[in-house]
Amino acid sequence: MHNVLSQRVPVPSLVDELLIDIAVRIQLSPTLHALAVERYGAIARWLERDGSPLRGRLRRLYAQGSMAIGAAIRSKENDDLFDIDLIAEIDWPVGTTPMQMLLTLYQAIKGEPGSRYYGEGIVELQTRCVTVHYADMHLDITPMWRNPAWAERGGYIAHAKLSAPVSQHALVAANPWGFAEDFMAKTPAEPWFADVILEKSYGRAIRANAEPVPEHEALYAKAMAVVALQLLKRHIYLIYERKPDGARRPPSVYIAESVARHANQTGALIDELIHQAVQLRAPLAAAAQAGQLIDVRNPALHEDNLTDRWPSGPLAQRIFMSELDHLIASLIAAKNETELPKLRARLAALFGENAVLEALNKYLERAGAETKQGTSRFQPRTATALAGLSTARSPGVQSTPVRGHRFYGD
Repeated sequence: MHNVLSQRVPVPSLVDELLIDIAVRIQLSPTLHALAVERYGAIARWLERDGSPLRGRLRRLYAQGSMAIGAAIRSKENDDLFDIDLIAEIDWPVGTTPMQMLLTLYQAIKGEPGSRYYGEGIVELQTRCVTVHYADMHLDITPMWRNPAWAERGGYIAHAKLSAPVSQHALVAANPWGFAEDFMAKTPAEPWFADVILEKSYGRAIRANAEPVPEHEALYAKAMAVVALQLLKRHIYLIYERKPDGARRPPSVYIAESVARHANQTGALIDELIHQAVQLRAPLAAAAQAGQLIDVRNPALHEDNLTDRWPSGPLAQRIFMSELDHLIASLIAAKNETELPKLRARLAALFGENAVLEALNKYLERAGAETKQGTSRFQPRTATALAGLSTARSPGVQSTPVRGHRFYGD
């Protein structure tokens, strides 16, 4: 249910100001986004080159996952590392096995000795995709076999581990394109949230217009729920990085499904984060009480089980539920924190010291400028915003553009 919010631009609390600044810091910059688009285009052309085993058989190559829904982030604390997930919809001969799908794609990308992707460690065969490694990012390309009996773009992806017996190889139902369409329909950008971003000038409102690649999406164009999803993902990435090797992170698509289903019900970013974490925990608790593992399906294709490889068992489920308990308690404490140094420490523990320090510096710079202008509403030792937003809607703000995610093949 969509709440009817005030037509005035809300004054964000101190914690909301910092959260938005943190969100700015973990976005893909226009430069990183352009680099991803360039490399994506290179892969598309490479698969269609003369001599490629997939020449004339590639029907579509398009984004799935975070890039498709506008939720891609810098996932690491100390660098700009990020990943882009692509679907390669291919005309496969009848009888093609899952391993043949993966190996053919692998060979098509790796190419011949001396070619651009042939070097050691550049291309890697995975259980469900082929990964192309770069110093600052990687592309995961998943081969798909379209099932025309299913809704648009629905089909099968390959699951085949080299070390596993053939009996464990399988074709797995998937419709990531349908998932992205459903997600965007459930998370429309709210003009009032765009007004908060624009009036406070968080980050750079830069948009690229090149087609047919997806345009870079500035923060103001995102729904608040999408920004909350990015912050949730950032926290989950960081905590699972610190866990022992082998601890599988909950899949981002499962987190995204929950966020979309419970979007548009709050009026502040801190409240949205708490709300989404609570909603994410609830079905985990219900499943645990029933002695079951959570089972979450793609709204666009019921056969597509978003949690088919996670959780691996009750322990993994309990660990994530415990992490959510800690996250919820920490967010509530941050919301009620009145001292800036303590708030900084709480947020750094959740989202990374570097991102929080950069956000705090930007916040103080903005606050200092507003104090000089006589527009500050800072109240010492409170969590009230330093910066004074006007209560009237900005006259120059237009309706928020629809998020784009079109890649080649559309």
